[in-house]
Amino acid sequence: MKTNSTTPLIGLEDLQFTSRDARISPAQVRRRGLVKLRRGCYLEGNAVPEGAERWVVRKLVTQARAVATVTAAASGAALTMDASLAVRGIDTWGNTTDIDYWPVGVGKNSVRTSLAQVQVRGIQVPPARTIPHRASRSGTTTELIRGIPTVPLAETILDLARFAHPLRAWVGITMAMRDMTCFDRRFLDESFARVETLRGELLTELQQFREERGYKRARAVVRGVDCGAESVGEAALLWILTILLRENTDLRAQFQSQVEVHFQGRNYFMDVGFPNLPFRIEFDGVEKLTLDRGMAREFTRREHILNNLGWDSLALGFDSLRDLHGLARMLVADLERRGVKTKTLGGPLWMPIPARLVDPRYLH
Repeated sequence: MKTNSTTPLIGLEDLQFTSRDARISPAQVRRRGLVKLRRGCYLEGNAVPEGAERWVVRKLVTQARAVATVTAAASGAALTMDASLAVRGIDTWGNTTDIDYWPVGVGKNSVRTSLAQVQVRGIQVPPARTIPHRASRSGTTTELIRGIPTVPLAETILDLARFAHPLRAWVGITMAMRDMTCFDRRFLDESFARVETLRGELLTELQQFREERGYKRARAVVRGVDCGAESVGEAALLWILTILLRENTDLRAQFQSQVEVHFQGRNYFMDVGFPNLPFRIEFDGVEKLTLDRGMAREFTRREHILNNLGWDSLALGFDSLRDLHGLARMLVADLERRGVKTKTLGGPLWMPIPARLVDPRYLH
C-alpha cells in the first residue's frame, strides 16, 4: 500500500463502449469476459490480472469506473479527489471509492448516479457513486493522464480538503503530496523541505475559499498532514494522533514520522516516534513477519536493536482502522500510561465517522 507509480493501470484502451444502437448481447459479454460498468461501457476482463488480490481488483475497478464516468460526461469534464488520484496510481483511503468529477454545466450528464456492484475474477466489488461538483473550482487547467481528463494534483488536493471527510482528505492529500514532492526517506531533510514549500503554496491557493463553509477544516488538514507516512494506514494513524494530542505543548507529546536511528553504521526508521519518551508505533508490524524469510529475519533484527536502544513499541495492523474509536481508546490508554495527556476526539480535524468510511468492503 505504498505510493505507486503515477502510471494508471486502467486506461481507455481497456474499456469497450457501445452506442444505443449497437448493444452487446449477454452471450458476447460472457464469451469476451466483459464487466458492465455502466450503460454502454464495459471493462475488458483481461485488463484485470488473473489471481490478483482482492484489493488490487477493487482498485482497478475504481480506475475503470473513473475512466467510464468522465468519458460518458460532457466534453470538458475532469476527474477530481480520489478518482483523480486513482487514475494516477496514487493510494487513497479506500480502494473502492466514489467517482468525483467537475462537469461542464448541470445537464443530464451532471446528475449523481449509482454504479452497481460487479464481480471480477470471482471477487465482488461493492457499488459506488458518481458525484458531480457544482461549487466554485480552484483552477481551470485540465491534465490528460493517458487521455483521461483530470484536474492537476494541486487542485485535487484542494478539492479533497474542501469537500471530503477529514480522514479521507488527510490520507489522500498525504499520498498526493508525497507524489508531488518525490518524498524519499533516504533524504529526509530535503524531502520535508520540499513538502513545506508545497504546503505553503497550497495554503496560499486555499485562501481564495476563506469565506466558504468548511474553510477552517480544510486549512487544518493541509497544515497538518505529515508526508513521512509511507502508507494509508500510517497516514490515518497520524491523523488520529494529531487529534488526540492537539494543542499539547508537553515535550513528551511531540511525535514525528520516520524517526531515524543510527546504530553500527546502519539507519533504522520508525513509522511514528515520540523521541522524548522514547516510544514508537509501528504500523502493520505483525504482518511484516509474513514476508519472505530474509525480510522477516531483518525485521526481527531491527526490532531487537530498537528495543535494546530503549525504544518501547506498539504494533498496529490495518484491521485496527476499522474501529477508529477503539484505536483512539487504545492510544489514549498507552499514552496516558506514559504520562502524556490526551484530548477526546474533536477539534477542526474531527468529524463523526460514517459507517461506509470504515466498511471493510471499501478498504484495502
